[in-house]
Amino acid sequence: MGNTTIPDEKKELFRRGISDFNYVSVREENAATLINELTGQTPPAVLDPVMLLTENEWLAVAQKPTWLKEKYRRGFVLTYYLRKLPPPEVKTLADELNLPVINLLDPLNYEHFTMGPAEFIWLFMNASLIFTNSFHGVALSILFKRPFVTAKFKATGAARQWRREWQLCLVFSDWKSEKLSATKLSRRKSL
Repeated sequence: MGNTTIPDEKKELFRRGISDFNYVSVREENAATLINELTGQTPPAVLDPVMLLTENEWLAVAQKPTWLKEKYRRGFVLTYYLRKLPPPEVKTLADELNLPVINLLDPLNYEHFTMGPAEFIWLFMNASLIFTNSFHGVALSILFKRPFVTAKFKATGAARQWRREWQLCLVFSDWKSEKLSATKLSRRKSL
């Protein structure tokens, strides 16, 4: 649902909309509580759909973006930041690694907004390094074994994001975190 509360003036709209579905599931417990308050029914909280496919199943979906230029063949740093710009450290580290940056949510780059899920997945599978503040960015980075840097949202949504990232730790129990260094990352490049 993406929200921890529903404004009073929209509760009836949500109640009617949810009632149109034969079956409802949610990703967070607080969403189940909200729906219960609206409908009297408690939907199950289930694993995020991004984790329902294996790496090989995602590989069958992935498709290289047609706009990807030759300069990205050696590798690239991918950024996927919701509601904010990537931090300046992205450019610094990309320069150290001598890699170009693809900012997926760059409003000045129309190409990135015209791609579909298959191209989105391909970029996560093939990035040399990923910077993200998105749950799905973290999940895909771990699933595809790509080095990544993440940051929590401040205030709104931070608790929800933490609960969802805890889900990731339960699913990917062998995942480890480590400090970033350009030298270590350059040795890992596999494109």
